[in-house]
Amino acid sequence: MVGLPPITRSKKVLRRWVIETLRCLEIKPRKKLSQVFLVDPKPLFLITYALREQNVDKVVEIGAGLGTLTTYVAEIAKPQKILAIEIDWRFVPILSSIQREYGQIDIVIGDALNILPSLRGFTTVVGNLPYHITSDLLIAIGRSDIVTAIVTVQYEVGERLVASPGSENYGKLTVFIRSLFNVEKLAVVPRTAFSPMPEVDSVILVLRRVRPYDETMSNLEKVTKCLFSYKRKLLYKALLNCLGDTARECLTKLGDVDWNRIRVFETEPELFLKIVRTCVENQ
Repeated sequence: MVGLPPITRSKKVLRRWVIETLRCLEIKPRKKLSQVFLVDPKPLFLITYALREQNVDKVVEIGAGLGTLTTYVAEIAKPQKILAIEIDWRFVPILSSIQREYGQIDIVIGDALNILPSLRGFTTVVGNLPYHITSDLLIAIGRSDIVTAIVTVQYEVGERLVASPGSENYGKLTVFIRSLFNVEKLAVVPRTAFSPMPEVDSVILVLRRVRPYDETMSNLEKVTKCLFSYKRKLLYKALLNCLGDTARECLTKLGDVDWNRIRVFETEPELFLKIVRTCVENQ
């Protein structure tokens, strides 16, 4: 008989439960799904306490897995509704046991990338995002109605999201997310906090929405996709390549920009938004 995830501050207790539960359920983690499991309770408490501060009624969890975070959220943050999304049917037995204990949990077996666009009434998401689709999930969260996201991502992705213009990690994902959210780095999670141990460290991020996803943001995605294919070119040359004659007509309307110096990867998110509004939407 598999017990429920323990609410504990002991690494030893949590690690033993994870290993024993995987053995009892005869589950071997699948690399293609980036399946790793937290065996250190500290990140679980950090995520849960950050969530509790939001005082929200409904929460979506991406990648429920063994239901460890699900249980901590239900027991400590106590939202009225938790929608736990898990793609792997092998976790249904343990998730169903947790659901019987905590009546506010609904389980959905499916792909979060397909479910997020159709969600209504949920404004907060938590989860340890699978490494192989982290960027896709962040984009899906950005395009959704989600207002707050408290998520664990691989360290390199976290660095991209907090990168400054002109740095090596600055790219179109940075611009997209930072145009929509304030990004806070909550804590670094060492690779030893997971079993099986991944090859990289992770970081817990808190994303707080500052603007909705709208037509301007949709246009921003298209424009930056093209512009960042010329990442190190001067911005005005990249604009000419991406927008053609439209760029020539609108460059003078963009105000005090040093066109002979600024390159694509040195451009602030706000200037990209201004380019979209001036050169795409007002033509």
